[in-house]
Amino acid sequence: MDMIAQQLNLTDDQKPKFRSIMASRMQKLRDLRQDPGFASMSTEDRAAKVKAIQDETVTQMKALLTPEQFEKWQKMLQSGMRGRRMGPPPGGPSAAGTNAPPPPPANPPQK
Repeated sequence: MDMIAQQLNLTDDQKPKFRSIMASRMQKLRDLRQDPGFASMSTEDRAAKVKAIQDETVTQMKALLTPEQFEKWQKMLQSGMRGRRMGPPPGGPSAAGTNAPPPPPANPPQK
């Protein structure tokens, strides 16, 4: 979170408020996932509950951040989400469960 605060160039006054908003968001999402009824909700209901938490966070951030900081924060969120949805790049650390180089061919060409 310190890296994000630095990238957004938060003031000393904004930093604790930013951390509080983000901590609250994380706790609400954690509580939602741990709710016994969460697993049995429809996909639409789960998405609506998550969106409500996200919308609340956006409203709080709009009030805290300058327009430039808010725009940068939004871009950071979007690029982070895109990365999570798409997963690691092909051949990345989780490709085939290892980051080891591929084994040599079983039968190298004879000369």
